[in-house]
Amino acid sequence: MIDFIGLRIAEFSRLIFPEIQCLMKLERRGCGSPRRSPHDAALTVVLRFDHAYSRAMLGEMKGEFHRILSPTAVGTRWFMSGEKVNPTVGGVLLVARFRGVCRADRIDVPVSDGGPSGSTHLVNGEILPFPDIDCERVRAIIAARLGMEGPMQCQRLLGRALARVLAHEVYHVVLQTSSHGPRGIMKASLTAEDLVGATLRFEPEQLAQIGAALKGEAMDGGRRRLTAALGESLRQPPPQ
Repeated sequence: MIDFIGLRIAEFSRLIFPEIQCLMKLERRGCGSPRRSPHDAALTVVLRFDHAYSRAMLGEMKGEFHRILSPTAVGTRWFMSGEKVNPTVGGVLLVARFRGVCRADRIDVPVSDGGPSGSTHLVNGEILPFPDIDCERVRAIIAARLGMEGPMQCQRLLGRALARVLAHEVYHVVLQTSSHGPRGIMKASLTAEDLVGATLRFEPEQLAQIGAALKGEAMDGGRRRLTAALGESLRQPPPQ
């Protein structure tokens, strides 16, 4: 389900340099400022889709992600890659990249039959805020269920599944941990039923942990050190 990819700063810059630029650009606009009003979101997610995606899928993904985190009373703001971001945005910021075709109706597109559905990147022991989601791997896992539904419901089910994978990765990033749990979203491997079933949520202890971290009650200096390291890497031309 989850893969942690260890990279040096230079290697990571070469692989996903656009995500680093996006994050640093938003940080310079004030996204990393600790001074926030109570109405600002504690989590900002910038979405980057490599290929086609469905708006119905996207709407369901955002809705399910909100339902997963709603017990924490933490707000989430969403932006598309390249979209102008309000400079008052604060809190934890991440750029989520969605690889492959994120549509459930593209049956002409081969689906992946192996590999993780989500992954994060390690640099110098830090889990970077750039999770990768493999849409085609997720489609492969839930393919049997999609074959039983109509077009619109297929898009909704794909959105539900992607939200759960994204929530899993967000937990790794925010808590800076590679640990998994025996139940719920933080299982090491999520089945088709886990991804599209009626409900899949964090365990109470996990909710408390991610809620505290997003509200700034349990964050250490790791993300500040990481931002500084990425800033230093951006002072050099991207590797060829």
